[in-house]
Amino acid sequence: MSAPAGSPGRVAQLGARLAAAEARLIGADLRRAMRWTAAATALAAGAAMLVLGAGACIIAAIVLGLASAMPAWMAALITGIGLLVVGGFVAVLAREAAKDAAGALRETGDRAREEGRWMGTLISSNGR
Repeated sequence: MSAPAGSPGRVAQLGARLAAAEARLIGADLRRAMRWTAAATALAAGAAMLVLGAGACIIAAIVLGLASAMPAWMAALITGIGLLVVGGFVAVLAREAAKDAAGALRETGDRAREEGRWMGTLISSNGR
């Protein structure tokens, strides 16, 4: 015999089904997002390799251009120091971006745990 439509047991059963359906939906959304992320990562890696090659050509052109006005070793040294300065600046930016990303992930995890506790409390309180 099934419970009446408005009984706490029935509400808890429906709540549990709703929570399970929501979890399946979130899982499907995450799998879809991961497939797109993998495709975007592969494309970005290909683009990065092409840009790396182009950058190497530009750096060689800079060194060769400077070498026409000074010794080649000095041209390479000046170019290398310039690249170190720019690389250091980009590294600082990357570190700050990573801190921001870690904070956002922590907040999302905290929010998801709180939501899970709330749903558990709701289901258990309606099941009595």
